[in-house]
Amino acid sequence: MAAGAGTISLILMRTPLPFAPLLLAVLVGATCAGAIAAEPSMTAPPAAPAQLSETDAAMFQGLRAELEQQLDAGTVHELRATSNGDYNTRLLLADDQMVFYVAMSYQHGLWRVFRQRSQGQAEDIYARLSRQSAVWADSDIQRQILGTRKREAEKALQLGEAKAQALSREVAAMETERVRIAAEREAIAAERRAVDAEGREMTARVEQLQNQIRQMEAELANPGASASRARRQRGAPVLRPWQRASKQRSASAHARQTALRGG
Repeated sequence: MAAGAGTISLILMRTPLPFAPLLLAVLVGATCAGAIAAEPSMTAPPAAPAQLSETDAAMFQGLRAELEQQLDAGTVHELRATSNGDYNTRLLLADDQMVFYVAMSYQHGLWRVFRQRSQGQAEDIYARLSRQSAVWADSDIQRQILGTRKREAEKALQLGEAKAQALSREVAAMETERVRIAAEREAIAAERRAVDAEGREMTARVEQLQNQIRQMEAELANPGASASRARRQRGAPVLRPWQRASKQRSASAHARQTALRGG
């Protein structure tokens, strides 16, 4: 039995995945036929034909239907279970007779079913199928891991792009605020320059008015100076004191001569 189990395991391990279901179907037919009839030991199976015979296919369909019926009725109990990716291998025992079922599922659908009355043979088939399912599932597991890594990278890329866009909007907002503040500062500086210019103009006007006021106050305090200033402003010559006295004497002499001629 051990030699047969080793041979079957070796054949399963060396069989490419696309042809493994076909080989398993052949093994199911050979093993189950012997187990149901007289429970012989598992010997090396015959060479795998190109396709399942009608007898083997009918036997496999019958075993699957039998197990599905018992699962639906709840008349079998799960003893062991192994999950490898999309492959699940279970060892079950009927509750009313010593009949063991080894069931392999793929994506939650029954794929292969073995029926044994010997616990040792059932355990051996279960162990070999569990190891084989690990090999078969390796590529699927790696594919799922790669898919997860791809989605993680895509998510990180999306997050990075979203963060970059947020930072870009923040930078644009900061630039807009900087331009606004610069414009406000320029407006304030221009207003300050205008106020300074207006202040200087008003200061000059005040000084001019103060000068005019001082001049008028001086004229009120010195009328003669005001007259002289007025003549200067009209263009009349300004006489010095001795010139004014000489002019007054000439005027007095002219007046006396005029009086004598009149007398």
